[in-house]
Amino acid sequence: MIAVAVLYFGMQVAGVWASVNELIGGVGGDQAITFGVVMALAALLGAIMSVLLSILAPLAAVIYNGVTDLFGGLEVVVQD
Repeated sequence: MIAVAVLYFGMQVAGVWASVNELIGGVGGDQAITFGVVMALAALLGAIMSVLLSILAPLAAVIYNGVTDLFGGLEVVVQD
């Protein structure tokens, strides 16, 4: 969230958001990209990604274990 805020303010200083909002207004929309909108979208994306990764990580472990059981894996022997 801190990185998103830093990027937002950097882009605001560069004038990117003013150009985008002007483009949106020129097309006929009355919406504007504000700090709140950007942070809300970043929070929503973060929540979706955390749930998605929580579901996919065990699935990837099961697939990996199935593949290593089927084809074998590397055996590492450590000697003292």
